[in-house]
Amino acid sequence: MKKKLLWMGLGGTVGSILLVTSVYAGVGDYAGYDAYKSAIKNTSTVQSMTGKFDLTVQDNSKSIVTLQSTVKFDSAKDNSSGNVEVKSGAADQTFSIYHQDGKQIIKSSDSEIYSIFDSGEKQYKNHRHNSPMSTTGMNEAENIIDSLVGNLRNDVILSTKDDGTKQVNLELKGSQIPALVNAVSSLVIKNGGQELAKGAAQKDNLNGLLNTDFINQLPKLVADISVSSVSLTGNIDNDNHLSSQTGHLTISGKDAAGVNHDLTVNLNIALSDLNKTTADQIDLTGKQTKTLQKEDFKKFDQRN
Repeated sequence: MKKKLLWMGLGGTVGSILLVTSVYAGVGDYAGYDAYKSAIKNTSTVQSMTGKFDLTVQDNSKSIVTLQSTVKFDSAKDNSSGNVEVKSGAADQTFSIYHQDGKQIIKSSDSEIYSIFDSGEKQYKNHRHNSPMSTTGMNEAENIIDSLVGNLRNDVILSTKDDGTKQVNLELKGSQIPALVNAVSSLVIKNGGQELAKGAAQKDNLNGLLNTDFINQLPKLVADISVSSVSLTGNIDNDNHLSSQTGHLTISGKDAAGVNHDLTVNLNIALSDLNKTTADQIDLTGKQTKTLQKEDFKKFDQRN
């Protein structure tokens, strides 16, 4: 569940860029793949960390969504906390998020109410066990990625700096991107757009907590969808941890009216204070709270 809090508000757009960059920079028997894979696995074992995430989405060079977040994780104490700011042409919204005492707590900047999701310890453990970052999940992901990567392993460049840190780089454009990956991406984008539209259309929006206006700013691509370019840069520190990563993805396609769109997604991630982070906790004494029902929690969980 803590991993899900990390991506709260990103929706299907972030899922798309992570899918594509993972496909190109996942695993293999080549230096760049091996270094990147090893760093990700090693980073996933740390007990605590602070992550800063910046996401921008442009449609035909016009900014439609900007997201900034800082999240603290403390796996040893089963705690996490963070702030998420979403800006779009239609609305701006900021969230404070916490996981403590087996509960998810969310507060929007435009409200004094703290919404509480009580998942229960048993349910939370099940989520953690089924996390994509678990050993089983990682192995399954590696097998899928291996089958898609093929000879693209040669395109990941590994360099070592004078201070011993490493960097992996990948840049692909046009015909360098395999037809299979384009087909998978097209399917993901179509289905993801439909699911986002359904979520935005629902009136409850988790009892009014989430403002989904920004989803309506995203173009709904339905035809001629292709990945025009993808690039990835990952920096690895001397302890074999992923310290930062940037991703750039350009997707072209047409909406239902036949209008062409070039959708550009940029993602920057910086990780720090590994095994030194303490998550913030919120004292709810004297504050307005609202405990969401089990049915609401299920809806929220299924959407994320």
